[in-house]
Amino acid sequence: MEVLISIVAKVAELLVVPIKRQIGYVLDCNTNIQNLKNEVEKLTDAKTRVIHSIEEARRNGEEIEAEVLNWMRSVDGVIEGGGGVVGDESSKKCFMGLCPDLKIRYRLGKAAKKELTVIADLQKKGKFDGVSYRAAPSGIGPVKDYEAFESRDSVLNDIVDALKDGDVNMVGAPDIRRIQGEIADGLGLKIGCRD
Repeated sequence: MEVLISIVAKVAELLVVPIKRQIGYVLDCNTNIQNLKNEVEKLTDAKTRVIHSIEEARRNGEEIEAEVLNWMRSVDGVIEGGGGVVGDESSKKCFMGLCPDLKIRYRLGKAAKKELTVIADLQKKGKFDGVSYRAAPSGIGPVKDYEAFESRDSVLNDIVDALKDGDVNMVGAPDIRRIQGEIADGLGLKIGCRD
């Protein structure tokens, strides 16, 4: 008898949970859609924050990580898809608006629940340590076909003579860091390791 009861209990458990989930799509349709609206709004806010970080990085001459660009494309698709589920909300009634259309409520509730899991995953993946990286400078390399001009030679000789002179402490070299800092400040850029 106990074996029979345990079998019936197991069968009931295996049947009740899926049926409850399916009925839940219909009964919780409005809640699922409202949750979806809220999560789409949060995801849109997260996307806006990432866009601001991307714009700042581009102003600083940095390249955007491929992972961030892929996340942005995924977010755009989900936001458009979530809007489609929410947009279908008006057709949840049948028979001149007097009765709820269970088939549509089931479809909308299930789609909203599915979108919620996708959005939660995107929100988790959207917490980046950084959105960009410094690209290697292009066009800088060894100088080819270097020609020694008399003006260069005279300046070089003057510098070598100044270095040989024990009384000279500085040889007309500008404060490069200060100049870079002033230029960067004027352009609204930031330079790492500024003294």
